[in-house]
Amino acid sequence: MITALQMDEYCIRNGLGYYPDTSHKKDFAVLEEQIREQEELLMAFTANNLYNADSAIIWSGNIPVVVTDHRLLYGKKALLNSPVRIADINDITDIGESSFGNYETKLMIDFAIGERIMFGLNRKNADKVIDLLKETIEKQKKCEKKETASVADELLKFKQLLDMGAITPEEYEKKKKELLGS
Repeated sequence: MITALQMDEYCIRNGLGYYPDTSHKKDFAVLEEQIREQEELLMAFTANNLYNADSAIIWSGNIPVVVTDHRLLYGKKALLNSPVRIADINDITDIGESSFGNYETKLMIDFAIGERIMFGLNRKNADKVIDLLKETIEKQKKCEKKETASVADELLKFKQLLDMGAITPEEYEKKKKELLGS
């Protein structure tokens, strides 16, 4: 299980916070509850503000963002409720940036459903955050494609063995269930 402390330590160690040397453990705690037991932490950073348009702020203040091996999570610690948004990283279609004011850069993330989210990043480390985010997501998408392709290749190989009579239908079904995880 990924903890808020691990997210915070990653963020500080890599200088990816809006305020790079500041702990945001209590902000990351809102995401800790949403992490699945088998997920792996790939990246964590903090932003300042979530925007829904060029300058309209939806959430102000510290916004923790986490990328796991399957999902992008971001949230906001609040008194009454702590909203968290979750997206599959395969739904991310583009990552970009635009300058905003003297101190901030906007990180823009586009999704396949036509949605765009924008986070305010500290201009001093924005390039580092954006480059690492792009690299992390692309690398993970390639890994998932390879895993899917290798399962299909394995199924094809065992189907050919079945067709040749080298294995029984029972052995094929057993291997098929094993490969598909069902």
